Amino acid sequence: MRQAIPRASFGQRLLAKIVDGVLVGGIAIGCQFLDGRDKGFHLFSVIGLLLALTYMLLADGFGGQSIGKRLVRIRVINFRRSTPCTFSESCVRNAGGFGLLRIFTMLEDEMRSDEDEYRGTIVVRK
Repeated sequence: MRQAIPRASFGQRLLAKIVDGVLVGGIAIGCQFLDGRDKGFHLFSVIGLLLALTYMLLADGFGGQSIGKRLVRIRVINFRRSTPCTFSESCVRNAGGFGLLRIFTMLEDEMRSDEDEYRGTIVVRK
């Protein structure tokens, strides 16, 4: 008999996403400040945007935990294999609106995104 997996609540998931959003926003804004106010090419702004987008795509691939999920003590696992989310799974699940504009569906009395259903991942308490 398979042991029940302790699912993360919607509030935990939302709090982790807010923490990650603040982090990504801080990176992007910080890099804009490095560029200053001149009208030339803004290299640091481009670098900041690329870093922010890369983090949002790959964040759950670090042992199934973004920084926000680590602070909230939740993680993403592949429920078919019971292993932490990989970088490729992280890209698929976070590509929909870069994780900000998810479409949630009710599956088995829980909220899971369409990307989670497609990739076979769930967010659990650590």
